[in-house]
Amino acid sequence: MIFKLAVKNLIRNKRRSVLTLLLITFSIGLYMWFYGAAGGIREKSFENLIEFTTAHIKIRNIEYDEKKPFSKGNFISSWDSISKILKEKDFIQGFTPRIKIVGEVDNGIDSINVLIWGISGKSDSSVFKLEKFVTEGELSEGALLIGKSLATDLDVVMDDHVYLTVRSMDGMIDSREFLIGGIVNAADPEVNNSSVYITLSDAAIFLGTSDPTEIAILTDSPKKTTRHIEAIAPDLPKEVQAIGWRKLGESFIAFANADWNSALVFVFLVMILAFVGIANTMMLSIFEKRKQIGTLKALGMADGQVRDLFVLEGTFIGIAGAFLGMILGSLAIWYFSIKGIDLTAMMGSDDVDIGYKVMGVIKTRWSFAPYLHSLLISIVAGAGASYFPANKTTKMEPAECLRD
Repeated sequence: MIFKLAVKNLIRNKRRSVLTLLLITFSIGLYMWFYGAAGGIREKSFENLIEFTTAHIKIRNIEYDEKKPFSKGNFISSWDSISKILKEKDFIQGFTPRIKIVGEVDNGIDSINVLIWGISGKSDSSVFKLEKFVTEGELSEGALLIGKSLATDLDVVMDDHVYLTVRSMDGMIDSREFLIGGIVNAADPEVNNSSVYITLSDAAIFLGTSDPTEIAILTDSPKKTTRHIEAIAPDLPKEVQAIGWRKLGESFIAFANADWNSALVFVFLVMILAFVGIANTMMLSIFEKRKQIGTLKALGMADGQVRDLFVLEGTFIGIAGAFLGMILGSLAIWYFSIKGIDLTAMMGSDDVDIGYKVMGVIKTRWSFAPYLHSLLISIVAGAGASYFPANKTTKMEPAECLRD
């Protein structure tokens, strides 16, 4: 009986019920789209972190110190023996040596601080995706690859010359002229804005050593990093260590996780919107139905049953809004998972940096979590928002209600 009365009450007040339903539907749909978009940005950032910077695993000297980039302890002298060890591991799909140098690039007028990467042709492309994003030219000795945004900032193009300036291992400042051999337009702002790439042999001339600062490794799965490190570590020379991509990118991952957690505020706002909408509907409904409440009580319905009637109404609206919102959100996620969200168009620039390692078009990602969240939010908001105004009916006397 309570179920039937709740349905009839909602149908009887169509306009108010529909408006509340639309509010919840829009809120849930917006939340689901936001979750899918934020998830897409976050996951793509992690992919770019691996594909352009960390790989799955890196081998570094135990004494490696980011704050002392030219320290001798940053270089690996046992590259040949490590190479033989890595070739024997069947889960390793590729590995490559790299030399990381902090320096400056200038066009003769302006200079910009950059990361200079010494890389090794084919072996580098077996680990990283850089080669796929070279839009013009190629890397060769005496030439460099430069990020598109960095080239724009320096006002240089293909076949122009720039100077790279670094401090060698003996502490001397060394500046050399390089031809711009290629332009990189990657999906990672760090690559485009502040990175240049030279050959390992050119980097060795700069530093006076051919020893790499790191060995990057691509395995069969980034999810098995810990297991793979345990398999590699016992065979490595004592002066080096293997580090997983999560450890290498922990500062960025910490930022991404913190930003993701702050996004949960959006969930709270959605709940507040739904809560206010349902509470308002229930308050008006109770005010208009005082005589009906009095009649029901006069006929013997208990206070708790009358209260449950209105709680049930609010819960129905919440659940209906959840399902409609999930349909709306699913359509939005599906559309943007195909078409993508163009950050360039949104921000009005093709070198926008939003703090994440993403650029260009981002596609939304599917996830089970927002569906569960949406249903729980709607049920809690529906029942919770209805309970307080509905509880007032327990204090209404039948005679007073019927007199009104």
